[in-house]
Amino acid sequence: MKQTTNPWRLLVLLSLLLCALALAACGGGGNGEETTETPDADCTHESTAWGITKAATCTEVGTRQKQCTSCNHVLESATIEKIAHVEEIIPGKQPTCSEEGLTDGKKCKNCTTVLVEQTAIDKIAHTEQIVAGKPVSCTEKGLTSGKICTVCNETLVAQTEVPKREHLESGYRIDSNAPGERYTECLYCQTRLNTQSLPAVSEGHVHKGTVTSITPATCLSEGKTELLCSCGKVMESTPIKALSHTLAVIPGIKPTCNSTGLTEGRICTVCNETVSAQTTLAMGAHAEKTELGVTPTCTETGLTDGKQCAHCTAITVSRRLIPAKGHSFENNICTDCGIAEPYGIHIVDGLGNPINGAFVKILQNGEFLKMYPYEGKFLTFDLEPGSYDLEIDLSQIGTEYTYDTSLCKISPANPSASIRLYKKVEQRESPLFVGNPISKDYPAYLLNGDGSYEVTLTPNDYTFFVFIPSVAALYSVTYEGAPELSVGYHGSTFFVQGNDLANDSEDINEYGNGLSVKVYSGNLGGNFVFSIKSQGETSCILNIKNEGEPGTKLSDIPWTPYLEDEETVNAQLNANPTGTYQALDLTDLTLKAVYNETDGYYHLGSADGAVIYIDLTEDSKFISSIQTISALQRMGTYIYDADGNILEKRSYNELFLQYGMPSDDTPPEKAIRVPLTEKLAEAIQVFGDKMGWWRDGSDSNIFTAKLLGAPYNSTYAWLLYCGVYVE
Repeated sequence: MKQTTNPWRLLVLLSLLLCALALAACGGGGNGEETTETPDADCTHESTAWGITKAATCTEVGTRQKQCTSCNHVLESATIEKIAHVEEIIPGKQPTCSEEGLTDGKKCKNCTTVLVEQTAIDKIAHTEQIVAGKPVSCTEKGLTSGKICTVCNETLVAQTEVPKREHLESGYRIDSNAPGERYTECLYCQTRLNTQSLPAVSEGHVHKGTVTSITPATCLSEGKTELLCSCGKVMESTPIKALSHTLAVIPGIKPTCNSTGLTEGRICTVCNETVSAQTTLAMGAHAEKTELGVTPTCTETGLTDGKQCAHCTAITVSRRLIPAKGHSFENNICTDCGIAEPYGIHIVDGLGNPINGAFVKILQNGEFLKMYPYEGKFLTFDLEPGSYDLEIDLSQIGTEYTYDTSLCKISPANPSASIRLYKKVEQRESPLFVGNPISKDYPAYLLNGDGSYEVTLTPNDYTFFVFIPSVAALYSVTYEGAPELSVGYHGSTFFVQGNDLANDSEDINEYGNGLSVKVYSGNLGGNFVFSIKSQGETSCILNIKNEGEPGTKLSDIPWTPYLEDEETVNAQLNANPTGTYQALDLTDLTLKAVYNETDGYYHLGSADGAVIYIDLTEDSKFISSIQTISALQRMGTYIYDADGNILEKRSYNELFLQYGMPSDDTPPEKAIRVPLTEKLAEAIQVFGDKMGWWRDGSDSNIFTAKLLGAPYNSTYAWLLYCGVYVE
C-alpha cells in the first residue's frame, strides 16, 4: 500500500530548518563566550555596545559583554572589578569606672564586612569620696571612715563599727538642789552614775577628812584629788594636770579634675574635739592621655591625635578629621601609593574636606554616557581611552557651591580632575555703616558658616563680611591671594568701628595671614564682622575654618575661695595686742618683714621681732581700705600652670570676710586688725601686683603721687596696710 505524506508536517519541518540556519548565521545565540566567528556573511557588526550582565559589588566582581546591536552577536566578555566598600562608623562607647569602653570601628554599609575591629578600652579610675565616720561616745557606737565612688556608688572601703567607750567616772559631787546627797558622773557624757545619801550632821559635828574622792583629768580639763568629810565637805583639794589630746587622723580627700578635695584633719578620740580642721583643696588638672589619631591615605580620611582625661573622661583635645590626601601623580603614577592614574575625579570643599552626596555625569561629544555617585573619596571611571567632559550635580547636598568648570575635563594626557568647591556668598539687603574714622556705608556679604569662599574685592578699599557661626569653636579667618591683602576684625553689626579691634579682645588673635576668633556657646546667634583690605586686587579666597575647641571662657570659670582654717581665724580674732598701733613707714629702705614658721605670722625685722598686724577696715596712707576695695570689686587673681593654661580664678574676698569684716553699709565701730598670716600676705601681694599698685612706670602706681618722687621700699611695698603695736 502506498504511503502518503502529510503537507502540514512538511511545512513545520521547513520552518524549523530556516530558524536553525538563521541562528547559525548570527554566531550561536549569545552564550556569553568570546567568539570571532561571523556565520552571517551579511552582518558586519559595525554597531557595537557594552552591556552589564552582572553588576559588581564590594564582595564580588561583575561581568559585561560587548554585543552587535544589529544581530545581538556577543563579540567580547570581560570582568568588572569589585567596587570599594562604603565605610560606616561602628560607634564606640566611653569607659566608665564599672564597664570597659570600646573604640570606634568601621564596617561596610552595603555588605556589613567589618573593616576596622573595635578594641576594648580599660575602665577608668573610680571618683573617690570619703564617707565621714562617726565618733564613739559612752552611749552610742561609732563608725570608721569609708570610701565610695560618686559615679557608680560602689563601696570602695567599707565602714566598720566601733564599740562604745566606757564611762569615765568623776569624784563625788554635791547637788545644790539636793544638799543631802552626793553623786558621781561621767566626765564625757555627764550621765549620773552613783548617788549616795549623806548622813545627817548632828550638833557639834567635827569635820574630819575620811573619804578620798578622785576626779580624773581629761584632755579638756584638769582633775583633782579631794579629801572629804563624811558630811561631804571638802577638806583638801589637789589638782591633777590636764591630759594631752589622743589624736586620730581625719582622712583627707584628694582633689580631682572635677571636684575639690580636703586636707587631713585631726580629732581627739577621747573628747571628740576637732584639733585641726580640714581645709578645701582646689581642683586638680586633668590627667591627660593621648588618643592616637589615624594617618590619612590617598583615598581614606584620617584623624588627628586627641586627649582625654584618664579620670573623668572629659575630652580635653578633640580628634579632628583629616581629609584624604588625594593621589600625587607623576607620569600617571601616584608617588604615595604607586597606583596607576585612572580616569577619575577628586572633589573636596574649599578647606580640603571630602564631599558626600554629589553625582558625577560623564559626557562625550556632548552626549551623556554614565553617572556615578561620589562617596567622599577619589572616584574612578570605567571608560575607554578618549576625551570626556564632566558635570557635577550638587543638588542633593543642600549647600550652594561654585567651582571652576574648566577643570572638569579628562583625557589620556590628564586622566583625573581635582575639583575644589567654594561656598557662595550672599549680599546683605542693607549696607553696613562703618563708624569713625571711615564713616560711610559699605555693602557687606553674609558668610554662611565655616568654609571657603571665592570673593570679589573692592580695589584699594575695604570689603566687609558678616560671619554667623553655628557651633562654638576657635575659628581661623585667613585668605589665599596677594600678600598685600589684610584681614581685620570690626566687632558685630550692632557696633561696627572702622579701626581693627583685634588687639582689644582676649578672644581675637593673629593667625597666619589672618586672625582667629574664639566663639563660645553664649555667643551663638550673634555675628562677627570681618574685612579684607585690598591694595588693588579684585578677588581672593577667604577661608573660615573650625580649628577645634575654643577652650574655657575666662568669665565662665567660677571663683575659688581662698580661706584660712577656722582655728587660725579664731586665734587671730582673740588676739589682744597692747600698746599703740603704728603704721609701717614704707619710705624706710631698711624695712623688712620675716615670716616665722613657728607661729605662722610675719614679724618686723627678724623672726622674733614685733608681730606685724594688717588693718582690714581703715584707709591706708596711699589707698582705700581693703573693706572699701573688696566692696567695690572682686579682689582676686588668675592662677596659671607652666604652659599658660588657667588653673583657677582665686578670690580673696572670702578670706577677708572670715574675720567678720563688715560690709560697706555697716561700718565697724573700730578697726579690725589681725596678725599678718602667710595667706593674708599673699592676698595683698598678688592682688597688688595684678593691679600695678607699685609697678615702676605704671600710671596705677599708688606711691608716685603721694610721695612726690621720694624713694620707697619697693620690695616691701605690699605692707601698705600693715603696722605694729609699740609700747
